[in-house]
Amino acid sequence: MGTAEHTPDYRQAFQELFRVLKPGGQAVIGVPNKYDPFLRPLLVWGLQKFKLYSFGYEKSFSRRELSHQLKEIGFKVVGHSSLLFMPGFLRILDLFLYTKKPHWTIITKGAINFFHFLYQKSKLAQKHGYLLAVAVEKPRPLRSENI
Repeated sequence: MGTAEHTPDYRQAFQELFRVLKPGGQAVIGVPNKYDPFLRPLLVWGLQKFKLYSFGYEKSFSRRELSHQLKEIGFKVVGHSSLLFMPGFLRILDLFLYTKKPHWTIITKGAINFFHFLYQKSKLAQKHGYLLAVAVEKPRPLRSENI
């Protein structure tokens, strides 16, 4: 969760996850949503341009793009979801306040609660959070039967 997108060789990170996962093992892979309705990838790009983004390189993915890459590696995709349906600037502000002045998160609490309410009540919002989550499984090898 929240790691592979921070390396330009994210595919190698996915391959390593596949390698170390035991057959039948499951994992949840979380990455930024390229089609976040609040344009978080654009916000991250702008912050990176001005060297204000603390998390370095970051790639966003579409659900289709991520699923395709994971299937190419050998994973079976068993589920999709998304998290954090809220504007990226709100999340970044909340994280900043949480780390620097925790008692000031009262400033962001009302807005976060509003977007959380929308997320709980709307199937559309549940599909369009700024973090995609894909559940995968490493298939078990086929057993050959001796006759």
